Amino acid sequence: MLLSPRTEPGWMAFVPQGEHLRVAHVAPEAGRPRVHWTWEGSWKPADQRTTLQALHKAHPARVAAVWLLERGQYQLMTTEAPADLPRQEWRDALRWQLKDQVDFDVADAAIDLLSVPGNQQLAQRREPLLAVLTPRAPLRPLVAMLEEAKLRLLAIDIPDTALRNLCGRCEPEGRAQALLSFGGGHGHLVITHQGELLTSRQIDLPAESLTQDDDARREAAIDRCSLEVQRTLDSFERVHSHVSLARLLTVPGPGMAALAAHLRQFVAVPVEVFDIGSVLDAGEALQGAAAAPWLLALGTALREQV
Repeated sequence: MLLSPRTEPGWMAFVPQGEHLRVAHVAPEAGRPRVHWTWEGSWKPADQRTTLQALHKAHPARVAAVWLLERGQYQLMTTEAPADLPRQEWRDALRWQLKDQVDFDVADAAIDLLSVPGNQQLAQRREPLLAVLTPRAPLRPLVAMLEEAKLRLLAIDIPDTALRNLCGRCEPEGRAQALLSFGGGHGHLVITHQGELLTSRQIDLPAESLTQDDDARREAAIDRCSLEVQRTLDSFERVHSHVSLARLLTVPGPGMAALAAHLRQFVAVPVEVFDIGSVLDAGEALQGAAAAPWLLALGTALREQV
């Protein structure tokens, strides 16, 4: 008897990082989400089909898949809801309103809108939004490869919301929270409130610069990152003065302890170490600095179940 592959709950997140592809399956449990498995393979152009086929062979059960876009494959911008239009028409209206702010043809672009919690004490005429746009053409060969490998792609996501999924699940009640990570090779700072993304900033600083042997260059990298963080937090306080920022979490990893110590001298909120166990059951193998390379995969797989 031929049986169709079993469908498992949760999400299987695909995260390309240079020449590596990291995949993680996270599913809801009674207490908190749990990492069922992680898998890593080569993502060199010549190996991609073989890698996807090997993944399907290792984990044949059907799981809804979500692919994480890399830096430069999308644009995230702040905007407002179009005036005098119903919500179901916002995407099409913003597609054309934002066309001059992107460097690709919006006619064949995917667009998604993220709600931003506003100031409840103000009568806001237009709802604040974050718009995500990405061209579809580069994604079509990828989708074809995944289908060929019998992998069920249902969603496309971005690093900003992957980190939001982690940060938003451990916020102090009623307050905002910031999360700083170098898990994707470069720095990324997000601020969330009520589980939603308020601010996202990419820090163009390689993770390796925080651990280089040259003392002067290492200290310069730490200074530069600290300045970027401080400016982002100051801007956040001006724009979102109605929200109180509780703390800044830093993801463990090489050089992060020295960076956190430096940040404590410059930012006005407590700087604490992010614990992946506060968000999900990651198992013993993904604790502390060992979780850093997998952070985006775990955060991506924490998206809401469909």
